[in-house]
Amino acid sequence: MAAASRSTDREPDGPTPWRRSVNRKEHPLARATPKNIALVYWASEGDGVSSHLRTYARILAAEGHTVTWYYGSGSAPDIPGVRAEKLAVLDLDGPVPSADEVRAELGPHLATAHIVHVHNGHAFRPEVAKGLASLRDQREREKRPFALLHTFHSPFNGKKEDRNAEAVKAFSGTFGVSQYMADFYRQKLGIDVQAITIGVETARFAGVPDVALTDKESVVFGMAARMVPNKGVLESVRAFAEVVRDSDCRTQGAKPQLRIASPARSVGAEYERADGYEETVKGIAEEIVAVEPDGSRRNLVHFENCTGEEMPGFYGRVHVMLSPTIAEEAFGLTVAESQAAGRVVISTDVGGLREALDPKSGRLLPRHGPEDSPVKPDDVVADLAQAMLPLARNRAQVTELGCQARNFARRRLGAGRHAQRTLLAYYLHGAYAVKGGARNRTLSQQRPPGRDPRELRTPASRGFLPPRGAPAARAISLISPWARHSGRQVGAGAAVEKWGPSKTRSFFG
Repeated sequence: MAAASRSTDREPDGPTPWRRSVNRKEHPLARATPKNIALVYWASEGDGVSSHLRTYARILAAEGHTVTWYYGSGSAPDIPGVRAEKLAVLDLDGPVPSADEVRAELGPHLATAHIVHVHNGHAFRPEVAKGLASLRDQREREKRPFALLHTFHSPFNGKKEDRNAEAVKAFSGTFGVSQYMADFYRQKLGIDVQAITIGVETARFAGVPDVALTDKESVVFGMAARMVPNKGVLESVRAFAEVVRDSDCRTQGAKPQLRIASPARSVGAEYERADGYEETVKGIAEEIVAVEPDGSRRNLVHFENCTGEEMPGFYGRVHVMLSPTIAEEAFGLTVAESQAAGRVVISTDVGGLREALDPKSGRLLPRHGPEDSPVKPDDVVADLAQAMLPLARNRAQVTELGCQARNFARRRLGAGRHAQRTLLAYYLHGAYAVKGGARNRTLSQQRPPGRDPRELRTPASRGFLPPRGAPAARAISLISPWARHSGRQVGAGAAVEKWGPSKTRSFFG
């Protein structure tokens, strides 16, 4: 119990342990002025981004900030202290608005906002990003500025997606939910993207019981994903069929099972869904059955719809989670949640999934060929089946590895880590906005835009900046944790390299 308490303090998961550390006088966020924060995303449910925003908005509200979530589809999120407003310009099922229409509709709503944080604004419709950038420019001319920020939650390839992503280059600052995402868009857009790894509310999954299998119980594999080709649902079913056919599994007790959870409605599903894909998956699944002694047939693959609030219950019904994504994945929120629930995870090595997976308890499938080559579905099926078979045969190993996964999530994947780093970035970008605005700097620039950082502390900007005397190294580590571990200078961490310690210290306090 004591060990768990120590790990929670080191990796804060919510407002309580975080507030204890922030109250220390030397903490960069101590005595920070509460802000009016607007979160902008297409939907309130149905994917990993909305699930993350529910956690993040709750933490912001608990810290005393005024939080409003603007969305276009789904039901209003019921989060204490968070106001939710549904806007037509964000509804992907509605007509495509012009940038002027976006500015006209969002203008009154953002009249008092200090921070406007858009999530995946580069996806689907660039008009929203263009309208917000125009509104920000208008507010700067009126001396009522706000900081316009963007977070990349998913990678895109293709000419249309590239044009969409160009729309956020005019924002004040951009972030990636993993180191992979930050590197991806640095190369694609040529701007400085800060890596701020997201996390999960580990306490929310603490009530999911540990796996405890007897010799007569079967291993239940699980998967949680949208029913689209790039998530690897078909590959999971095909690999599971190989496991069921394995003679060793048949002789060591009951046959394993596979449970697949999907949201009832997916964000932007019409952009990803392939005709007939779901029917193909379910058609193959119907052939995977167990024949009972009386001759009856029992299905071994089960499908269900789950909301984000129902996911802890789903994790409690499975023992091993699968994440065989075919396309590049930004981070892998399901991987993080599964480990927080004490479940072993088998994952492909694509995108940022490696960053979310415990290297000891998790099973990372090998990548065939160069990293930039496409993943072959047949390779995934073969490798996934080989990784599933030992776990289907060895129930004791499933229990042991599940405990390791839960401990890893408590130490490394708490949502409070992300909230601290993002809030500090809010205050720094807010200071730039007060001083006359700033834009994403290109990688060729030698210093952040705007005036000398020593001139940032003014009566108008004082509420945005960390208190004077805050240790620069601590502030940098909050924004760029990877600078400590991999030697890579990201975002604010680059200030040490480019300005030197003395100027960096004056910038942070």
